[in-house]
Amino acid sequence: MAAWNNGFCNCFQMEECGCVPCCCPNMCCPCMPMWWASAMGQIKGKEEWGGNYVKCCLCAQFCPCCTFAVAYYELAEHYGIKHTHTDAALKFCLPLLSFFQIMDTVMVKENLSMGFAKLVPKASVAPEATEMSR
Repeated sequence: MAAWNNGFCNCFQMEECGCVPCCCPNMCCPCMPMWWASAMGQIKGKEEWGGNYVKCCLCAQFCPCCTFAVAYYELAEHYGIKHTHTDAALKFCLPLLSFFQIMDTVMVKENLSMGFAKLVPKASVAPEATEMSR
């Protein structure tokens, strides 16, 4: 059985986050819902579920408790992650921690990287270094 990429209280271990996930500013500014909408639209096999960018942005910004709780159930089923009703209650009551756990798992499973206010597919091969001559 699969698992979430990191634990529920491990927002500091999020993919590409470094030591500071900027928890509070992201909940208050448009970056968090934009990342959310971008991620939900790029989940392979769930395109119809997260395909409406504006709807995903608005739901994440104005009703994060419900949005992340529904996403928790949908994505647990989609990725084959075992969950309990206690987990769901925690997700509903602590939406910020839910956001980082869900986003980290989506980024890892869908091979996405953080961009400016969106997630972008990671390059499959790093560009070759070129040598400059004088």
